[in-house]
Amino acid sequence: MKLSVPDDKERVLSLLEEAYACRANNLNKSTTLAKEALAISRKMDDVALLAKSLSQLALFSMIQGEYEQALSMSAEAINYFEGLNDEVGIANAKYNIAGVYYKTDNYHLGLVNLIDCINTYRKYNDYHNLARAHKSLGTVYDYFGDEKKLHKNL
Repeated sequence: MKLSVPDDKERVLSLLEEAYACRANNLNKSTTLAKEALAISRKMDDVALLAKSLSQLALFSMIQGEYEQALSMSAEAINYFEGLNDEVGIANAKYNIAGVYYKTDNYHLGLVNLIDCINTYRKYNDYHNLARAHKSLGTVYDYFGDEKKLHKNL
């Protein structure tokens, strides 16, 4: 019996899924897996997978404090997502940008990007990402000292 080898698209999606799943316990592994997914996506010249890989790698870069890299990859991902009319993809990349901004004391820019994300996630009933964005928004309101909005968003 011959085992089937997943095609490149399935491989990229699998790598990205595994990378996201292990981000809390092993961010280095997540980064390695996302880089592999990005390399395969570039080789395939698949715009959708390329955008998704860039955005996810940007998330890991943002978490690791590699802010310039996260901003650059997020901007590139947004360009691809715009061409695909993928609003959720754009919101995911903006979430990364918002994270960079509020972690570097640019709270107002973080706030603007988070609100954009929340509106998109709400539109598509994307509850996982909506919860993530609201948690981050609560963090921004905490920095502002706005207790009322902080508790509303947590």
